[in-house]
Amino acid sequence: MDLKILSDEEKAKIQNELNELLKIPAGMLTWGEARKIGRLKKMLGKDKD
Repeated sequence: MDLKILSDEEKAKIQNELNELLKIPAGMLTWGEARKIGRLKKMLGKDKD
């Protein structure tokens, strides 16, 4: 998978989406939502934590 360089605007959009998903209690996350969080973190380069 190619990681393209994201513009600040794209990063902000992804961060907002991630923040919305992170408001959901962990026990309430669906499998798809959990995967999406992982994918968004990876896109932002935050998958190290």
